[in-house]
Amino acid sequence: MANLREVRDLAKLARSMRRRVHRPSADVRAATVVALQSGGQIVPHPFIPDAPQHVAWDLAGDCVAPRVNDQEGRGHFEAWWGREVRWQPGRTLSLKVRCRQCRPCLKARQKFWTRRVVDETVRAVRTWFVTMTFAPEVRFRLLAETRQRLGASWDNLHPREQHGELIRSAGPLVTRFLKRLRRSGAAFRHVVVVELHQDGFPHFHLLLHEVDELRPVRKAAIEGEWGDFFRDPATGRFKKDEKTGKRLFVPHGIIRPRLVKDARGSAAYIAKYLGKSADARIRASRGYGEFIEASDQDLRF
Repeated sequence: MANLREVRDLAKLARSMRRRVHRPSADVRAATVVALQSGGQIVPHPFIPDAPQHVAWDLAGDCVAPRVNDQEGRGHFEAWWGREVRWQPGRTLSLKVRCRQCRPCLKARQKFWTRRVVDETVRAVRTWFVTMTFAPEVRFRLLAETRQRLGASWDNLHPREQHGELIRSAGPLVTRFLKRLRRSGAAFRHVVVVELHQDGFPHFHLLLHEVDELRPVRKAAIEGEWGDFFRDPATGRFKKDEKTGKRLFVPHGIIRPRLVKDARGSAAYIAKYLGKSADARIRASRGYGEFIEASDQDLRF
């Protein structure tokens, strides 16, 4: 059985917008080995018996509109016993993957992350559930920055694409928040779910899993780090407080942290946003939940 990380990497590669991707022959050869070990099938050529190997691997599960992507290896010359040079044709790997838009795909995505959130929560010392929203002035600033970055093309974007661009603008604020929280001494793993609010602006739900009893996550640190130093738009310099002389720290908005008591309840709360719409985005710590043994359902997500 293939490693879950290998399967996810191959599936991620297959979700490229291009239907046919040319890759080094050695990479495709290794990928076909993983596919054959995990349920892939060799597709015989209808006319040429000794044609280059073609492997088909179905990872779509119950998706109603799967996509098929071909990973085609480039052929290469290979020295044979140090004298002759032989042409090694490249193999082809056809991956059938989920569309990630239909209802079965959203349900599978919800189940996929529920298992991982539950297991991370059970293993953690403590887990914080955090909801982060943006103040009206921060929303206006992020929207203005996004419009300035995209120019006139903003008005021609689909609402889903506009949502993605707003997340791209707001994402660095969450990244800086997590970095400052780690610099304060806390040790944790995290998962972030981005949800589209009724007014069309994204807000974030966050789970912080403490991994070290000696380096806990403090509620005061969570509330105190959701913000940024104010920079004067005209000069580009940080504005300082007149009394203390320190940089002026301005909150981004409202942040609500609370300790999680029910692991499955918190996982269901996070995962329900992933089952609502394909617009919900998620990002997590490296290897989040990957210590769970791969199952048949995981391989087909």
